[in-house]
Amino acid sequence: MVIVTRAAGAEARAFTDIGGHVALTLVNTVRWRLDPSQRIDDLTSYAGVLTWAQQVDLISNQEEAELQAFVAAEPRWAAAEFDQFVRMREAAYAALVDDSVIAVDELVVTSREALQRARLTKAGGRWEWSEPTLTLTTPRDRAVRQVIDLLTSADLALLHQCEDRACGWVYLDTSPRHNRRWCVAADCGNRNRARRFYARQRTGS
Repeated sequence: MVIVTRAAGAEARAFTDIGGHVALTLVNTVRWRLDPSQRIDDLTSYAGVLTWAQQVDLISNQEEAELQAFVAAEPRWAAAEFDQFVRMREAAYAALVDDSVIAVDELVVTSREALQRARLTKAGGRWEWSEPTLTLTTPRDRAVRQVIDLLTSADLALLHQCEDRACGWVYLDTSPRHNRRWCVAADCGNRNRARRFYARQRTGS
């Protein structure tokens, strides 16, 4: 498991994979989402998008290198695409967590645009979406397909948000009793247990 530290700092080079689905790894690139005073966005540039996309296997090492070259050649396009990627991520959060119909409609439009840039190719005995031409939109195109995949999957019923009042990370609760409360037991779990312990101590005294 890759767990990004909770401290602020340079753009993250490793992202949490506690979500159990690429779409949730995407929305979890925001830390302390529920507390504006602590909120940290691990995606601060298109370069960060490439790092994330490579880590979750949406792009290969070779594709990442080619896209980095595109960024150097077309910095304004990369900046504009970064804004579109972040907007898609926030729509994904609103759709998955808040059941926002507006966000779902926005994702549908983004998905349709992505499909216009893709084609179905056969690989490993099944058909898969792929892009005939690698462009700066490719990471967003592949990511939105993952979001739609989760939205239309029965696994959506397993979606749970960490019960820490500031965290905001989400995950698929695949525990046997479906009673997982925290994104990471050793992080938010321990902190909240300690908070309750000290609260009881103060009440007792």
